[in-house]
Amino acid sequence: MEKNRSGRPGVILYFEISPCLEELSLPDKGRLLEGILRYGEFGVEPAFSGKLKVAWALIRPRLDRDRERYETVCLNRQQAAQNRWDRYHREQAALLEELGEMPRSTSAYHSLQHVPDTKRNKNTNTTPPTRAKGNTPYPLGPALERELAFECRRQASLDLLSTYAQSQERKGEGADQA
Repeated sequence: MEKNRSGRPGVILYFEISPCLEELSLPDKGRLLEGILRYGEFGVEPAFSGKLKVAWALIRPRLDRDRERYETVCLNRQQAAQNRWDRYHREQAALLEELGEMPRSTSAYHSLQHVPDTKRNKNTNTTPPTRAKGNTPYPLGPALERELAFECRRQASLDLLSTYAQSQERKGEGADQA
């Protein structure tokens, strides 16, 4: 048999076609159902005559409307998925750029170099690969990257305060000796 070209899981039969079906014999109902399925799955329009042609004239517009609605929903969902993917990558790029602007001397920044990625890194090698320009070797989720970026900024501030305090202490020691 031919392959399903529509990509749809099936067709919808509405109760409103019941009066039309009551006028058909059982073999005609079977031929109509077979025609509906072949049209829905492969796009092959059946060649009916008589009562079947009248029934088909009532059913076909609904099948076409359902197909168009299904295609529209698929396209909308595809676009929504693409938008989520694009937003995720924009956030990742912004966070990596923010991390790239962090001072490389902070302990929090260096801890980023050894964050394991359990989803992608299946080998048992514990030494993570390194990248140029100090970028993190593993893609992190947006929430974790925001948290790590905050920790890097906090640690950089603490390092700066510690360096400043040490320099003030040295200046104070120099004043005491004089």
